[in-house]
Amino acid sequence: MSQAVKPVRGSTEQPDHIMLSIKGDAATSMTVTWRTCTDIKNGYVLYREDGSSEIMRADAATEVFKSDIDISNMFWADLTGLKPDTKYFYTCGDSEHRSEEFYFSTAPENLTKFKFLCVSDQQKGEPFDCPDYSHFNGFVKEMLEKNPDPLHSDRRRQHRLRAARGSVERSVQRTYRNIRAHPVYDDSRQPR
Repeated sequence: MSQAVKPVRGSTEQPDHIMLSIKGDAATSMTVTWRTCTDIKNGYVLYREDGSSEIMRADAATEVFKSDIDISNMFWADLTGLKPDTKYFYTCGDSEHRSEEFYFSTAPENLTKFKFLCVSDQQKGEPFDCPDYSHFNGFVKEMLEKNPDPLHSDRRRQHRLRAARGSVERSVQRTYRNIRAHPVYDDSRQPR
């Protein structure tokens, strides 16, 4: 592959690979991560509490990420001072290139028990082919059905859990239907 030609699956000016991470207290903070091409030098998250018109901003740290696909900028913005058990809407990017609006809910206050699902490298196919993610939606749905959250026992919480499952499924479908690249560094191919 020529170094002068960027692969079709490479990064662009538009934010992609948008992910949420729990880095601190999940009741009061959330970290948003995304990727762009290296032409985009700065980024930030705009977010608001559900039902509020007050827009808050969290500036992002950035770092260059080199992979077998291309060289990208990765961004991390820490949203802090959030309210427990509250829904927030957010977008990420810079002043010209913004993501669509997504949402998350913070954890309830005094949460003592939780479950999470960790999945690694869900793509299949050859490294330079467009990856096949078709099996991933079914996998996530099955895991959510096998691992219902016992903390969501009242009707309101059950409704939110069903909505979250639908949101995860729609998000997975939308993400993996439109995905053009997945930054992966596989050091198992490197000489030891």
